[in-house]
Amino acid sequence: MDEKNVSLTALDKMVNDERSQLAKAIIPYLPPQGQRLLSLYTKAAELANTAAVFSAPKNMEICAVPSREPLEILEDIRSYCFGKSRQKLDELTNLMTMVQMFRMIQEETKGEEEAYGPELEE
Repeated sequence: MDEKNVSLTALDKMVNDERSQLAKAIIPYLPPQGQRLLSLYTKAAELANTAAVFSAPKNMEICAVPSREPLEILEDIRSYCFGKSRQKLDELTNLMTMVQMFRMIQEETKGEEEAYGPELEE
């Protein structure tokens, strides 16, 4: 997945609408002064919308996610990034998966030793 296919976060969906996304999509096609003005306008509108969302705490429940396992959280966050950030998340995910597998093997081995330990000593 490249940067063109990065998902919008729940907060982005709450503070942006189709009109602001369209305005952002138009920015590269404008002359430099137009790019500057429209960029500032869209970001100011986004900031105002964010302030409005946080001024009504009941709205924040929309983007509340129930607590999950760390690997699930990393996988969810992964869909919002690209490039080196995504590579680092993938490395962290792989490392955490290996640690989990190591722990499972240790627990399994420990359980077998406890279950068969006295028989093995004879």
